[in-house]
Amino acid sequence: MDLLKIILAEGKNPMDVMTWRTSVRSYASRSNVPTKDRHKLIRLCHRPGNGVFGTEMRFAGTKKSMGTFGFIKGSSKSKTDGPYFIVGCVSSNVGVPEKIDKIDFGYEFEKIILYAAAFGLGTCWMGGTFRTKEARQVIGLNKKEEKIYAVTPFGAPEKGGGWAIKLFKKMGVLSDRNKRKPNSEIFFQNTWGEEIDFGNVSKAIGEPSPLVFTNNGKSHVIVKVKNGNEKTIKKDQSQKQEEENENVEIEKELQNIENEKENKNESLKSSQKQKQKQKSQKKIKVVLDIEVIQKLEETKEENLATRWKNIFSAITWAPSAIHEQDWRVVFNKENRSFHFFVESKRGHYCYLNIGIAMLHFELSCVWYGWSGEWEKQKNPKFSFKLPKNVKYCCTYTIGKSNIKGKEKEKEKEEEEEEEEEEKEKEKEKEKEKEEEEEEEEEN
Repeated sequence: MDLLKIILAEGKNPMDVMTWRTSVRSYASRSNVPTKDRHKLIRLCHRPGNGVFGTEMRFAGTKKSMGTFGFIKGSSKSKTDGPYFIVGCVSSNVGVPEKIDKIDFGYEFEKIILYAAAFGLGTCWMGGTFRTKEARQVIGLNKKEEKIYAVTPFGAPEKGGGWAIKLFKKMGVLSDRNKRKPNSEIFFQNTWGEEIDFGNVSKAIGEPSPLVFTNNGKSHVIVKVKNGNEKTIKKDQSQKQEEENENVEIEKELQNIENEKENKNESLKSSQKQKQKQKSQKKIKVVLDIEVIQKLEETKEENLATRWKNIFSAITWAPSAIHEQDWRVVFNKENRSFHFFVESKRGHYCYLNIGIAMLHFELSCVWYGWSGEWEKQKNPKFSFKLPKNVKYCCTYTIGKSNIKGKEKEKEKEEEEEEEEEEKEKEKEKEKEKEEEEEEEEEN
């Protein structure tokens, strides 16, 4: 997952990044934004890509200030100070429901928000409180084929807010970010309304796997060490094999020491044995530590349950329009699936909210070692009745991507074997040809 790689490259824990992120509506001078971080973020915005369900979209950053009707402090008419802006748009896919576009956009745009958070930059989802004409100019919008769903300022956070924010806070329109709905209202298991039990989830899902991704041909293992701090151990399989071979050799040496002749000086033998033993224990300990770390150490049921609690907490920290928190999740232990629903009367923003929550959920799952795959089931049938204003969105199933990954690995291995066989055949043909030529020369 590219987002996870970038967060780790910044030396950050993704869970900390998600909890640190908040809607920043007041920005300090641009001089407080490191140039390298601004360039990194803008570069990430221009990376091509589609959403979870294939929606085409693009993003563009600008140095120009944009009008925000007083919602963002610092976004004045000045072109040289205040926050920078990022604009995102989607292609109008013929025949694709608009809610799919919005889910995909929410998922991908939140990536940019979290990229910025990893760099220590403030952002704020803005779905309508910006000057549309200016946003169109920034991204070069094709009105017939594209739609803008949101923009975000980004920059160095500063206390305070625009006059509109202060007014709405007095009116009580803006909710406190720390006021979260209880789990009993939004996360269920087996049926609608039955509060989720994270212990049950951990039992049904089982233990996680070490997270491994490849970069420049090297294997990177995401691990957790005993003091609770996260680290990335970069280790090739060949390196691990070398260490294991060394341990075997050490064991042989120890065995040889045990079998030495009795007439050798006992004190010398004891000294040598002790040194070899210490050396062996030291090397073996390194290997054992890595094996323990790769399993993320905490394998007790209560610790796994705590991880699932943290994963669902990450959803609650996802931003949502007017802080509505309109996502709902039902866990199905039979197929290790999590069904995502939306319960809202506000049709415009609710699907953006779902996309954002999906990213927080998946990022947390992958971080803790449970990877899976998103799918939108056609005409899904549930064993429970859905309340009014509730609509099904999508499903995340743990283990699907692992299975596909193994299948791809197997296919790759088979292809490599076929290539090797072809090479061997070519070598044999060349050898036969050389032998024939030699025979002709002799004759």
